[in-house]
Amino acid sequence: MGVRGFSSHSGRRTFASRLLEQGHSIKTVQLLLGRAHLDHVAPYLEVSRREMLDAVSANGDALVP
Repeated sequence: MGVRGFSSHSGRRTFASRLLEQGHSIKTVQLLLGRAHLDHVAPYLEVSRREMLDAVSANGDALVP
């Protein structure tokens, strides 16, 4: 039984994404999700457009030859 509109998968996805937002490593997320393989973590990760833009702008100087 669950809450209408929510699943254990969506809760795990939120948990994993927030850990990454807070700066925790992907390995930490993997261990906390109880996944043996790193590629099994990907379905739980969400990266917002804002996070992608911030990442690119933070490394902007490194992208210019």
